[in-house]
Amino acid sequence: MDKLERLKRIVDNNYAERERESNRLMKRDENYKLINSSPNFKPTEFFCSKHQLDFTALAYKQVSGDKAVYKADCPKCSCEPNYSFTQRCVRYITDRFKDPYYNESLIIRKQRFDARDDLLQPGDPRFNLLYGRQ
Repeated sequence: MDKLERLKRIVDNNYAERERESNRLMKRDENYKLINSSPNFKPTEFFCSKHQLDFTALAYKQVSGDKAVYKADCPKCSCEPNYSFTQRCVRYITDRFKDPYYNESLIIRKQRFDARDDLLQPGDPRFNLLYGRQ
């Protein structure tokens, strides 16, 4: 019985490994489609954490393997005498859910703050404050 259990475990492990590999290849193919469909130059919104500045600039696409980003220069940083090209602002093309712009941008924060009352649910403590008890 031990031999049969061991063979079942090996088959299950092989099946799980094939499933993981299939998912990895599918994600890679999705990334390549996204990379190929995005333009090389595009006006994009950026946030400079050094100057706390939201700005729109013509960004260029930079690809590294199956990852891609848009990069642009901050208008204030690029005028500084010690400016280095490594200080460019970055927006993720392939990993948008990890893009720091959505957490750092003052414009996005303001939009979230403005929309917070629209998303209230009856269980939220602020619901009774705005709409009263019904």
